[in-house]
Amino acid sequence: MQPKIIFLDSQSSIPIAELNFEGEKTFTEAVHEQTEDGTNTFSFKMDDDIPESAMVRKRVRFLIPADREGWQEFICYDAVGQMSIRKKRVYAKGAEFELNKLKNVPPARHEGFTLRQYLGVATSGTFYNIGLIESSIIRTMTFDKHLGGLDFISQVATEFGVELIFRVEVIQNRVYRFIDAVKKQGNQRGKELEYGKDLMEFEHRTHTERIVTGLICIGPEREDGSRYEVMVYDEDAYQRWNVDKLHLIERYEPETEDQNMSRARLEQLGKMELKKRIDAVDEYIVTDAVLEKGYLGDPIKVKNIKYNPPLYAEARILGVKRWLGTKKSREHLIGNVVIRKQSEVRLAARQIQQMYGYKQIKSPIPPPGQSNTTWLDTSKSIPVPKTFNFDTDLWEKYAPTDAEEIGGIKIGKQYNGVSFSPERGVVSDRTDQLVETYLNATDGIGINARASISDVFKPVFYVNESGDLIFAGVMRGANAYFGGEDNKDGIFVVSGADGIPVAEINAALGRYYFPQLDVGELHAPNIVEYADYRDEPLIIRVAAESTSGISEPSDDNTGESWASPLLTVNEALRRVPLCFKGTVEILWAYGQEFNEEIEVSGFTGGGTLVLRNSAPSTTNPTLNGSVNILSNSNFIEWRDIDVNSTNDYAGIFCRGTQGKILDCVINGSTANTTNAININTGADFEIINVRMDNCKTAVRASYGGGAYVSNCRGTISEYAFIAFGHSVIAGADTAPTAGISNFLEIRGGQVTGTWSFPTPEPPPAPKPVTKKLTLSARSDSGTWRSDFGGKWDMDPNNYLYAVTQGKYSAYGPFTGAWFFGSTLSSTVSGKTIKSIRVKAKRLSGGSGGFISVKFRPHTSTTRPSGNVNFQSPITSVGFSTGQEKWITLSKSFHAGFENGTYKGIGISNGSSGYAKMSNKATIEITYE
Repeated sequence: MQPKIIFLDSQSSIPIAELNFEGEKTFTEAVHEQTEDGTNTFSFKMDDDIPESAMVRKRVRFLIPADREGWQEFICYDAVGQMSIRKKRVYAKGAEFELNKLKNVPPARHEGFTLRQYLGVATSGTFYNIGLIESSIIRTMTFDKHLGGLDFISQVATEFGVELIFRVEVIQNRVYRFIDAVKKQGNQRGKELEYGKDLMEFEHRTHTERIVTGLICIGPEREDGSRYEVMVYDEDAYQRWNVDKLHLIERYEPETEDQNMSRARLEQLGKMELKKRIDAVDEYIVTDAVLEKGYLGDPIKVKNIKYNPPLYAEARILGVKRWLGTKKSREHLIGNVVIRKQSEVRLAARQIQQMYGYKQIKSPIPPPGQSNTTWLDTSKSIPVPKTFNFDTDLWEKYAPTDAEEIGGIKIGKQYNGVSFSPERGVVSDRTDQLVETYLNATDGIGINARASISDVFKPVFYVNESGDLIFAGVMRGANAYFGGEDNKDGIFVVSGADGIPVAEINAALGRYYFPQLDVGELHAPNIVEYADYRDEPLIIRVAAESTSGISEPSDDNTGESWASPLLTVNEALRRVPLCFKGTVEILWAYGQEFNEEIEVSGFTGGGTLVLRNSAPSTTNPTLNGSVNILSNSNFIEWRDIDVNSTNDYAGIFCRGTQGKILDCVINGSTANTTNAININTGADFEIINVRMDNCKTAVRASYGGGAYVSNCRGTISEYAFIAFGHSVIAGADTAPTAGISNFLEIRGGQVTGTWSFPTPEPPPAPKPVTKKLTLSARSDSGTWRSDFGGKWDMDPNNYLYAVTQGKYSAYGPFTGAWFFGSTLSSTVSGKTIKSIRVKAKRLSGGSGGFISVKFRPHTSTTRPSGNVNFQSPITSVGFSTGQEKWITLSKSFHAGFENGTYKGIGISNGSSGYAKMSNKATIEITYE
């Protein structure tokens, strides 16, 4: 893989830049160091005067090619500029360390979990995926304190005897992070290195403070208060390091919950621990070794014939130091070494015999009983070592040779109805002998049944070696998936009793066959709704707040009258069929302020869509936002609605549409909006009786757009009209007064009208620049349940990741809350809020249809010990299962956030309207 460094966007993790040795995008002195104890660092030097240098700041994420394949991710923790040479040195750590911050694992006892389940506890709710798992065993573990995600899985890995690998894959410009758990890192084939041939440098380091030759092993306290104590020794270590014939002894207490640990088990653990401590005494540092790409964890055999006698070492690569973008040789730290001199290897058995008078006899018949003797019984195919018991006068086995001797299973014998057979595998017989279950590699998994003992078994369920599932009963469950990335194309067929298919979904053929289909409500992006309003117009009413004659607005309302107005214009536009004839009018409540970004797009069918003041002779409603009118074949009218633009480019932008803009005011921001109105490609608009102020240009036509401007006015800082690229602006009567020139023609554009440019009355103050605060909900957002004495639900299988309202069966009622920390209140308190939007998603659970979700403010920045304190304002919005959308909260929410009382958003609906929402939500507040 070509050496490169890929920088990632800090929020989306999408690659945004590279250092790849193209032009000035270079890097030098790039060093990656990684060891088995968890150290993982990377540093490099780059030019300080290239654009990529600005991206390198604390906590920036980037990828480098992994030592084997794929990528490794790092997070910068320091960047030091060297001004004299215009360079910057970047220091980073492996991104896996941040898992401690991304995930908190509370104290808990996990009963009978697999390794995959433990990793799921630590990665749920994060962007890490579980990769390769090389363990199928089950462990019960208890954690009595909070742990970060990395610390948690590190303890789990130790318990399961596996090693963790963090890797990254980049697929279609997206970053995917995986955690593998393998028995041993590295290639297990082994490699032998010889000094002077493969090794250019060989350094032997002995850690004398680690030397130990024996352990006193202390077992756990048993029910009667006593403890086993066992001494274990290593004779090789004793011969090498004894002090005046005395052992060097340390203490060892195994970490275990097994109060009934046997003396034999304690001794076994002690011997394993003693070996670990002895193996840690010696380390080797090997540089410039020809290791055929030796990797972290690879087993290594080291041979040094320069020593007399020759020295052999069995080790693993415990650390790798490599350089990117250079041919400099790698360095390897080799440790976990057991050293044997050549003579010791040949004479070890003889020395032990001489020291202890020990001897071994191989014979098919028992020799006379004697001490310090092992009889290797060769009378069977596998030799069995035995020692003589003088109490029984018998030769007895060192260890069991039959499965049942250690509580194992014997072939052909039944254990609670289960037996094991070389022919049929695992077979389970029900006590009435009418049902049997089997598992083997030939037939797969199956269940046979019969009506009576005299009948022949018939298959009622089986899964064969191809993965085919055949069953005679009912399949019942929460989810079903057919086909997919790792399978074949999915096929789902329903047949009648005669075997003839009556319904089919076939991914391979792209076919969906349903002779008769009853659907209550059908929503599909490829189905265009059609309506005819030529005889009677469709009228939808929208209000930002309730006033005299106007009820509380909500996007759950019908919009058919002022007793049931909608809250947002965008919801009104969503309810208009995309294809219609006749007239549709969206009436804005007169004199009210709306805070939205409006998009009118995709309407066709030959009709007219009018957005207008509900009472034209009164005060116009005002939009604090911007308007985009795009790609409509229907005629669009914007009438009697003023615009305070929050868009730096255009207050109203039109493309691919014909229409009118009438009788309104367009006011730019203090940042001086570029265009009051922009008529772009394929658009043709009449602009009549419009006042335009605090903009650089009143009307701009571009790329073939056309505008007819009449009876307009206002004060513009640069040009009244700009025609660009074969666009035409025509008109008459009056036009806005410009600061530089009345018009500008560019690249074939034409301005052909006959206007006067009178000095208007003083312009209104420019619209203050609005700001937006966007925050994601904290991870402690969740569900409070009033049953079980009242508590926050922490069950990952129920409500840990949900914000819930209503009551489910006998459970609940539930309320839920999103928390946004102190930033929300500290930012908007004392400000003037123009709008509050929340992006939320409904999860599965409860009715699949629309449920009215009741959004309410609360007074907590983080999760309290009890339920949150909900406040009185309510905005009701309907959600279907799986639907995610932005909703605008009513203006009744604003005052509480402005005065600092309200801190977050929740949902509460008593015992009605059960709905689970994701605890991942976003709040957006527009304010001045």
